[in-house]
Amino acid sequence: MDSGTQMFVSMMVGVVGLGYLTYGWRQRHIMATVAGLGMSIFPMVISDPIVNVVLCIGLGALPWFLRF
Repeated sequence: MDSGTQMFVSMMVGVVGLGYLTYGWRQRHIMATVAGLGMSIFPMVISDPIVNVVLCIGLGALPWFLRF
């Protein structure tokens, strides 16, 4: 995939991660905070857009399945 797609997907995953991070921080929801932090950090490390989308879906579903 080209660089534009990679940048767009990374930015969208990071924005969703920021939303999860803010929600988790304000609601004191640990799993949402961890998922948001992961979604904000992983796009800087992983450059494949498909892996980023799959990781975003997995981390986004994590707080719904693991409630502490």
